Amino acid sequence: MTSATGDEHAAASSAARVPRRSAPSTTAGGSGLFTLLWLVFFAFLIFQPDRLDALWTWFRDLPMVGQVVGWVLLLPLMLGLLIWQAPWALWIRVTLIVLVAVGNVVTFTPRSSRSAS
Repeated sequence: MTSATGDEHAAASSAARVPRRSAPSTTAGGSGLFTLLWLVFFAFLIFQPDRLDALWTWFRDLPMVGQVVGWVLLLPLMLGLLIWQAPWALWIRVTLIVLVAVGNVVTFTPRSSRSAS
């Protein structure tokens, strides 16, 4: 068994007290991108809902690999399209889509970090 000398212990404890700087947020771009995509989604929902149906049909006609990639990269939007295709009442579908969109944008919005005291 080896034990740390006094100098090593002091250096280690002083390094532990140094506040670490947080890494730059990488979600700021994601927040802007998803916000833009949701705005387009809602524009289609309001003005051309048949476009969402066509987009869903196009997506379902992709090869399985393309569908998997689409679901992984655009999960919240794909969930919105899936909800739109559901046979539920319009107000239920719109409410669920709004909740998914708000949750997605809020999740990807960067938060200011608190400084350590």
